[in-house]
Amino acid sequence: NLERKTDPGTFDLAECQRLDELVAQAEESGVRLIFCFTFHGAVGDFWGDSPYNQANGGPCARPQDFFTDSKARRQFKRLLSYTAARWGQSPAILSWELINEMNLARFDSPEEVLSWSRDMAGHLKGADIHGHLVTTSATEANFIPELWNDSRFDFVSIHGYGKNTHDVIYNYLSPFRTLNKPVLLAEYGGGTEAGDDIPDKTGLRLQTSLRLTACSPNCGLALPWWWDTYIEARNLYPVLAATGRFIAGEDRRGRFNEWVRKSYPS
Repeated sequence: NLERKTDPGTFDLAECQRLDELVAQAEESGVRLIFCFTFHGAVGDFWGDSPYNQANGGPCARPQDFFTDSKARRQFKRLLSYTAARWGQSPAILSWELINEMNLARFDSPEEVLSWSRDMAGHLKGADIHGHLVTTSATEANFIPELWNDSRFDFVSIHGYGKNTHDVIYNYLSPFRTLNKPVLLAEYGGGTEAGDDIPDKTGLRLQTSLRLTACSPNCGLALPWWWDTYIEARNLYPVLAATGRFIAGEDRRGRFNEWVRKSYPS
C-alpha cells in the first residue's frame, strides 16, 4: 500500500521507491503494467489495515463509507494524482485500474460504487496528462453494466475462474459482445485456490485459455493468475513463448467475430 496506514493522506516513500524499481525493470524488459490502486480486501476483510479506517486515523467508520465519505474521496484522489505524477510518464504503464474486483468489496448499494467509480475515473483522466487507459475490474460480467458504457472507462477488465476453460471464456467475455469497447480477461485460472491448477501438469489449460482468447473478439489474451504454483512450478513458460510466436505480427482488430468454444479440450 502506497499510503501510510496510520498517517492517512501521506505516502510510504520506501514503497514508492520499490515501485520506481519495478517500473524501471518493466521498461527495460518491455513488460506493460496494469497499475491497480487498491483491491476489494482493503474495503472488506483487511479493513483493519486500511488508512481510511477511523481506527488508523482515517475518515471512515465502516468499510462501506469508503465509497461515500467526502474526505475519503479526497484522500483517494490525492493517491491518484500522486501516482499519475510519479509514474505516469513511463511507457511501461499500460493502464490504471481503480480497484481490483470491486464487486467483492463491501458497499451499501451498487449505485454508490458506480458514483465513486465515475468520480475517480474522471479525476484520474484529468490528473494523468499522458492519457493512459483507465479501467476497474470485477468478477461478475453483469455487475453495474452502466459503468462499462461510461466513456471514462476505456476497456472492460473481467476476472473469471473455472476448470472448463471454454465456458469461462464464453460466459465472462461474450456478455460484452455488443459493447463497442475492448474486453480483457485480466485474471484466469482453474479455480480461486492455488491448488486448482496443479493437476494440469502439461499446461493444457493454460494453452487453451491463451489460444481461445487469441482467436476470439476480445483484446489481449487471458492473463493467468497462478504463476507461482502453476507456471513457475511446472516451468510452463514455453507455453507462453509458443503463444507469443503464434500471434507475432498479427493485427487481430476486426479479424475474429465469433467466440471460440470447442477447439481445444479442457
